[in-house]
Amino acid sequence: MTTLRRPSVLSATLEEAAASKDSVDTGGDPSTHPLLGNKKAERALVRKLDIRLVTFAFIMQGLCFLDRSNIGNARVAGLEEDLGLHGYEYNIALTLFFVSYTLVEVPSNLALKSATIGPHLWLALLLTGFGLVTLCTAFIQSYGGLIAVRLMLGLTEGGVMPGVTHYLARFYRRSELVLRVGIFVSASSLAAAFGSLIASGILHVGSVGSVKSWRNIFLVEGIITTGCGLITLLFLRPILPSEPAHAGFLTPEERTLAIARVRCETVASPAGGKKMVERTDWGLVGRGVGSINVCIFVVAAICAQISVQGLSLFMPTIVRGLDPSATMVQVQLKSAAPFCFSFVWSLAHAYACDKLNRRAAVLMVSVPVSIIGYAIFVGTNNPRARYAAAFFAAGGVFTVVPTLMAWIGNNVAPDTSRATAVAMVVGLSSIGAVAATWSYLPSDAPNYPIGNRLNLVSTCVLFALVCLAWFYNSRENRLRAAGKRDHRIQGKSQAEIARLGSRHPAFVFSV
Repeated sequence: MTTLRRPSVLSATLEEAAASKDSVDTGGDPSTHPLLGNKKAERALVRKLDIRLVTFAFIMQGLCFLDRSNIGNARVAGLEEDLGLHGYEYNIALTLFFVSYTLVEVPSNLALKSATIGPHLWLALLLTGFGLVTLCTAFIQSYGGLIAVRLMLGLTEGGVMPGVTHYLARFYRRSELVLRVGIFVSASSLAAAFGSLIASGILHVGSVGSVKSWRNIFLVEGIITTGCGLITLLFLRPILPSEPAHAGFLTPEERTLAIARVRCETVASPAGGKKMVERTDWGLVGRGVGSINVCIFVVAAICAQISVQGLSLFMPTIVRGLDPSATMVQVQLKSAAPFCFSFVWSLAHAYACDKLNRRAAVLMVSVPVSIIGYAIFVGTNNPRARYAAAFFAAGGVFTVVPTLMAWIGNNVAPDTSRATAVAMVVGLSSIGAVAATWSYLPSDAPNYPIGNRLNLVSTCVLFALVCLAWFYNSRENRLRAAGKRDHRIQGKSQAEIARLGSRHPAFVFSV
């Protein structure tokens, strides 16, 4: 059957450009493309990319975070009692998730950029995989079963956040990336909020066949995620091209503009020609591990994840401690509100980063909000004040990780180094997540002084690291503008210069 497609605004504009240009091919200098800088044409293209790529990324991240954090809702619904957990066994299960999660980050991103597998297949497999693991969690009968499913969940979810971030970086300008990453990662806040609401609704329903109580949470959410994964795997893979040149939903003219938009911001590429993705090179992998930016951002992400994962996994526990008389459903509902606030703040934060084209300055506003929240937690035992503090803590810190991911994606090149750097930042940040699993211990209930003090210190260190990243990148840009890094290209061949990526003296860091 032949499908008729109405000409897009961009196609019409490109036809006008073609009348005055012999070609819009981007195999040469991408800066010569006739529509680069044409706001109307670029907006039309970005809109098409957003509808497909960002929507998919948002849904995938939401399901991923929902399936990861729903164990907190299951805990207050009787998981520990039903499985016979004692002492710190619940915390151990949470910790082991992040062990497997961390180990799979870099291999997953290298698999994603592989020409054999590619993003379209890899992301669909991950989505289906963690959906099946969540579904299986509904049927575990022991502590050993809980350990097994948490390890498998880490293996299947570990590649999602760095993979999607790296994938989006192939399609958007550097200045556009932080908003898109912010939107897709803000799904975490929404999932945390809706996870509590969904849990309260499911627990009201009662039994689903032979599956009862907390098991219903994993059963229903696992079916939803697995279904979405299978639909993506079987039917939606064509909307997930590996790079702009393979985007079947774009016209040939739109693809050339999409390629040119990204390549015009790349000072040199080892891929060559129209290819944007070079072959995996272990030298470039090493550069993605060892840059100063990566080191700063890894430590910053560790500090951020201490708070993000602590709130995600223990918010129902914290809320129950503030009001021991609350019913189970009331605890779930009260746990949702801070995450709803965080979702709105995250979108506003990402929009500000995009419009101002600034990363550090906006973070310097958001991080202190979280610091205020934890200062209230530490400074008072008043339940109402501490519940208000949960809004501040969640609102400020949930914005940090997506901004750091987009920022490091902006500041590391070429593609192999970027894929490695993003995976390193997200992967090693799980050290913070492991610390978070031990920050709210049963022996510290109901005020949890250790967890709150740890979070206050980590957010203060995070603020200092944001300032350091701003100072380093601003200074490096000034040195490059003054010609102090020109020695890097002297006496080198074109092939060697093409491998410099973000070390090229003409590369400008985002700040």
